[in-house]
Amino acid sequence: MSNEQLYQRLQHLEEQLAHEQHTVKQLNEIVIELRNQSERFEKLLAEQKKKIETLQQQLSEDLPHEKPPHY
Repeated sequence: MSNEQLYQRLQHLEEQLAHEQHTVKQLNEIVIELRNQSERFEKLLAEQKKKIETLQQQLSEDLPHEKPPHY
């Protein structure tokens, strides 16, 4: 291999490396955003579960605990 061929090969590998580094950076940003989104959804789900539990408790308190007259 001549010096020119080695230089071209090295230049190509450096370009590939730069591209791969850019891709990794983009993917990392996506992973961070997805993690943040997941945390927001988990908080929202916990809030909704609390609301449902509260509503179920209110419903059970409001309903009579005796059988209707037709039984």
